[in-house]
Amino acid sequence: MQEDERIHDLQFDRNGEQRDSVGTTATLGSAVDLFGSLTGEMGVGYTDRHYQDPTLPNVSGVIANGALIWQATALTTAKFSASSQVYETILAGTSGTLTRDLTLQIDHAFLRWLIGSVSAGYGTDDYVGAADILNRRYFVSGGLTYKFNRDIQLKGDVREDWQTSNQPGFAYTATSFLLGLRLQR
Repeated sequence: MQEDERIHDLQFDRNGEQRDSVGTTATLGSAVDLFGSLTGEMGVGYTDRHYQDPTLPNVSGVIANGALIWQATALTTAKFSASSQVYETILAGTSGTLTRDLTLQIDHAFLRWLIGSVSAGYGTDDYVGAADILNRRYFVSGGLTYKFNRDIQLKGDVREDWQTSNQPGFAYTATSFLLGLRLQR
């Protein structure tokens, strides 16, 4: 069981609401190691956040956090991950956002120095309170990593994101191209 407290610099926000809160999270999980090919940790639980302002409803719900990695072959790895979080918001009458995300990523080494990746994900943003907004997010991405040596890597990704919402004006589509250089020691 974990408990945390969020204290803001100002007692009241711009909407006149007191956003200080106390959250409690209980999680039950396990570490997995099946024959060395399936490893990871996954936990499922429940979170509950109480706000100081009596007009703000509690944010609570079932959560899942962790990752499972399957080493399908010496060259191919699949990773399933789940994450849940309660985020702050500035929307009047809305306590916070309960966000849940699921991601599947597959990596394959075409050569020792060239690795391809594909991933897909799904997530929800549930705004608790007066706003009553539920966003659904989806993404797919693909990329390549070129390893010059063990210290220098060049990585390129293309990603497509979609968001739908039960409220007008919150939906979008985005395409991202990323290029990065990684230096490590």
